[in-house]
Amino acid sequence: MVFPGTTLRAERTHVNAHIRRLILAVCGCLIVALGATPVAAHSGKQSYVYFSLFDDGVEGRIEYPAADLAAMLGVEFPSDPADAAVVADRFADEIRQYTAEHFTAGDGTSTWQIELDAPEILAAAGNYVVVPFRADESFDSAPRSFVVEFDGIIHANDQKDALLIVENDWGRRPSTTRTNRLPASRSDAPSRTYS
Repeated sequence: MVFPGTTLRAERTHVNAHIRRLILAVCGCLIVALGATPVAAHSGKQSYVYFSLFDDGVEGRIEYPAADLAAMLGVEFPSDPADAAVVADRFADEIRQYTAEHFTAGDGTSTWQIELDAPEILAAAGNYVVVPFRADESFDSAPRSFVVEFDGIIHANDQKDALLIVENDWGRRPSTTRTNRLPASRSDAPSRTYS
C-alpha cells in the first residue's frame, strides 16, 4: 500500500528495516537458546585458571587441554569424554600432583593451602581436564588482592599460554568477570597479581 506523498521505494525500505531487525532478534535468540557458553570459547591451545572470590572463601578450577596434559604425564586421554573421564579417574593422583607442582596462590605474604579435588572432563575443543580447587583458609572477607603462580603446560611449551579468569568476585560491585593472560613461565615473570 502506498500512501499519498510517499513512494513505493520508501515503503519497501521501511519494511526491509523491520525484517532485518526481526532476523537479528531471531538469530540472537537462537544463539542463546542453542547454548553459546564459555565452553564454546575454549581453543584447545590454552590452559585456564578460574577463581571465584566469596566473603568466606576462595575456590576455582584449572582447565588443561587434555592432549597437552597427556604429554606432560605420559598418558593418553581418549577423544570420547566418557573414556577420557575413566583415564582422568585412574590418574587422579598424578594430575593433582602435577597441578600442585605448577600452581600456587596467596595474599602476597603467604601461600594459601590449596585443596585439589578429583579431576573431571570437560568436552570442549578436544576435551579439557578440569581440576577443581579451594583455598583451605579462613577469610574475614573476600580477598581484594592475591598473587597467582601457574606454569602448567607452559613451562614445557612456549607456544601455549594460560589465562587467569576471575569469574565471581563478591567483594566487587557489580561482580564482573576479569581475564588476565598469565606469564609464559615462572622464570619470565614469577606471578600475576589480581587486585
